[in-house]
Amino acid sequence: MNENNKTSKLIKFKRVVALCGAAILVLLLLATLIVGCLSFEGSQQVFMALVGCDIILPVIIWGYMVLVKWASKKDDEIQN
Repeated sequence: MNENNKTSKLIKFKRVVALCGAAILVLLLLATLIVGCLSFEGSQQVFMALVGCDIILPVIIWGYMVLVKWASKKDDEIQN
């Protein structure tokens, strides 16, 4: 029962992180689109920064999820 409870908590945590990450990505892509259509002083720098974030953020979220999975496996190995 205890292991099942841990698994369900981990799945719930993953869902929350994935949902937050997806929402942030959608907002970030929308901001990139808006800045790409606008023309103001420094818009090129802002646009390039947003494009960089569009690329880096999913990689960071993926890495965080891998670390959580790795840490949960380590925790299971320690308890057994």
